[in-house]
Amino acid sequence: MKRVLFFLLALTILLPLAACGSDLESTPAPAEKKTAVKDEAAQKETENKAQVSLPKGFSTGFARTDVSPYGYSVRMNSTSTATTVKDPIFATCVAVSDGEQIALFFSLDIRNTTKAEQMINIVNKATKVPKENMFFTATHNHSGPDPTASTSDVTHWYTDFYKALSKTAQDAIADLTPTEIYVGKALSPAGTNFVRRYRRADGSWDGIHNANTSTAPVAAYESEADKELRTIRFERGDKKDILMVNWQAHAAHALSSNHSVITADFITNFRKGVEKEMDVHFAYFQGAAGDINFSSHMNDKKYDGWEEIGTVLVDVAKESVASETPAESGKLQITKSVLAGTVRKETAERVKNAKEVNKASGDGEKEALTAQYGFASRYEVSAVIKRDSMGETSDLPLYCISFGDVAFASAPFEMFNTNGVALRAASPYKMTFNCSYTNGACGYMPSYEAFNHGGYEVHTCYFTQGTAEACVDECVRILNEHFANR
Repeated sequence: MKRVLFFLLALTILLPLAACGSDLESTPAPAEKKTAVKDEAAQKETENKAQVSLPKGFSTGFARTDVSPYGYSVRMNSTSTATTVKDPIFATCVAVSDGEQIALFFSLDIRNTTKAEQMINIVNKATKVPKENMFFTATHNHSGPDPTASTSDVTHWYTDFYKALSKTAQDAIADLTPTEIYVGKALSPAGTNFVRRYRRADGSWDGIHNANTSTAPVAAYESEADKELRTIRFERGDKKDILMVNWQAHAAHALSSNHSVITADFITNFRKGVEKEMDVHFAYFQGAAGDINFSSHMNDKKYDGWEEIGTVLVDVAKESVASETPAESGKLQITKSVLAGTVRKETAERVKNAKEVNKASGDGEKEALTAQYGFASRYEVSAVIKRDSMGETSDLPLYCISFGDVAFASAPFEMFNTNGVALRAASPYKMTFNCSYTNGACGYMPSYEAFNHGGYEVHTCYFTQGTAEACVDECVRILNEHFANR
């Protein structure tokens, strides 16, 4: 009897304790709450990692979405609105994975990537791919929407555009397929591109923005145009191969004489021809563009030649692939570096004069004041006001991504021909793509030499002489570091 009473007494005591123990396990202790707060940054980092099942080894995926503004009117620049789509524009994404990490390479048929931060955040949220692992490059197509336009007529189209970016990224990731890499090079023929800045016989410097070469004959060009077209081909077995192309030339302003029409410029025929004749997926990545144009821009033909150039480049791409050699894949290495570019500053009087020009009513009065105050153009007036609104320095994000024998180096501006050549030559990689207007847009970045000659690109640049070379040096430093850690 005593044993039964003892057993019942024990149950009376232990059951509440057991229940209490269960409550203690489900409620974090104060120390655990502190740990949770302490690890919040680590948790966010985990959430930022790609939540996808990556194939083992090296793989690539491709997706493309038509992002043409059908049914919308969109800004082409500050004064004109597009209402018609002549040729579609696309958002193209190439996904690259080493089995542990993933990088997304976007090529967009638009003017620039001013809205890169929004694009990166939206795709990061949809895919959980880390923000630093995204490469948003614009083809600098002047016959496509201008992301800097903040007017209401682009609002609804941009909603669709951002949705399309997320879907394109997700589709490219879903398409990841084991891949072998091949790289090639070929030279575009004479008559495809030229450096548009030149010296006259009297020693003065000019460019096609300011004078027609038929009335101001060229004595010498500032540099020799880089005609090298580079290709990276991802061979994917039973799936269609992917061909990434890098070339140096500013888009032609294909339909600048008719700003109400959308097209992808020379990329239209280039893409169509490559995909038809080579049976591959095509992705174009713009190289140096700040001072290098199509040869057909000469002698008042600024808006001609874009369809012809696109067709000619198809054969150059085929030649590059015919010359290709195998390349190693290797691990993905990704570095984002932010360079503090020194902003050019003007005197208070010059800023005051620029603002007076800007406030003037009518083009006639603006032009008269522009000349009176000694500004080279209304573009310089705008640049002076913009520089005055900027701080002493402004961040320049530089993204470098490499894998095996291949590297990509980018800048958020229109790189000049000689700087692009220098970056490629100094890279230790077998194949290097240099990409302008990537993950940002801050206009022209002339070479050191170009600053000495002046001209349109120089007086509209926001940064001091030597900034371009500092960016190239930083990219080369990163690539050398990557190469050593392959």
